[in-house]
Amino acid sequence: MILKGIARKKFNILNIGIFLIPFQYLIEDKIFALILIGISILGLIRLIKYNSKFIKSSGFNTGYTMLLLYGLVSTFFSKDISSTYSILIMVIPFLFYSYILSWYVMEHNDQIFNKVKNAFGTFLVSTIIVSFLAVISDIQGFNKYTRIGAELFGNQYTMFIYYLMISLCIAIWLLYQQKMTTKKQVIIVIIAFLFFICVSSGIRKAILIPIVFGLLYMFFNSQSKKKLLIGLIKILVALIMLIIAFRLLMYNEYFSSTAGRRLESFISGLQGKESDNSFNVRRLLLESAIRCFYEYPIFGYGFGAFRDYAERTIGIRLYAHNNYVELLASTGIIGFGIYYASIVLMLKKCYTRFKLTKNSIHLFAIVFIFSLLINDFGAVTYLSLPYICFLSLISCLCNIKVQVEERLSKVSKI
Repeated sequence: MILKGIARKKFNILNIGIFLIPFQYLIEDKIFALILIGISILGLIRLIKYNSKFIKSSGFNTGYTMLLLYGLVSTFFSKDISSTYSILIMVIPFLFYSYILSWYVMEHNDQIFNKVKNAFGTFLVSTIIVSFLAVISDIQGFNKYTRIGAELFGNQYTMFIYYLMISLCIAIWLLYQQKMTTKKQVIIVIIAFLFFICVSSGIRKAILIPIVFGLLYMFFNSQSKKKLLIGLIKILVALIMLIIAFRLLMYNEYFSSTAGRRLESFISGLQGKESDNSFNVRRLLLESAIRCFYEYPIFGYGFGAFRDYAERTIGIRLYAHNNYVELLASTGIIGFGIYYASIVLMLKKCYTRFKLTKNSIHLFAIVFIFSLLINDFGAVTYLSLPYICFLSLISCLCNIKVQVEERLSKVSKI
């Protein structure tokens, strides 16, 4: 099991960075950036000391660097670069750390699997700890009608939700790998706890994306129609239980005023009925992003600078809540192509390797990328710091030599 693997292995300095990432919003951005740079430099010194040759970085890091450099050029078209500057303070340290981390992961070709798995486990454990801190911090919040995480992380609590979503995907993947009842029970408790935090946060995509991931993983993982049918029946029963639980929880004043209200408005929005203010703001931002793309179709308005454009045109300083139109508005059609080309290439390589080896970690990567592409319709993820590191780790899996991978897949058990 991954969680045991963490305890057995030496805790490398770069794993400390993975562990600290979910704690990001407990620390001021500039201080956290310095900590991450320090960890990266120590990791770089360690790699240089024990390696005589340079190991190439993951493909996603290369693609993201191209996007960043191109986006900086496009920033000259922007009227205000304050957004770009504030973003670079965190993006550059995270990207630097991702480069050093991928170098460490790919240090030895036959160790990539285990290092990626241990990194996933470290991230999951760290998120669980942060989630407990969020619950403890918001115990009084149950009587204040605030979302869990809001008091602990202020206006940046949505990033905390990204950590939860990633960790839930990891936990669901682990659940499929375990055969022992005790381990499965522990993982089910972890999933239930993290899902409770997601629901209590009131963020709709935090509830939907892990469900989408679980459904997709079950579909791709099913080796027979019978198992698929049994899995669908189990999910149907679970959904019925969730609906019953939802109706019962709506009698709770705290739940109905936070997560319940937003879930009801989400369902109403899908049905074309009256939507809440969140939907109206998103619609205005999407329209503004499309206008921005029409004005700056090639270079865009600047890396992460769309919110400056939105403030200037519609008086709302927010991102577009859609990664596709946000990229088009901020980096133009070329930046959009660079980013998603790296994602699609990574997906293709993972699929090719999965066909050869049937290794579960490649299936996890495939389903996670599909879930991310769906999530991109409702969130801006190209500026999401945890996704930068996480996609970099997944990209490392594409650099294993096929011969080595075939050998490892025969003995690789989680």
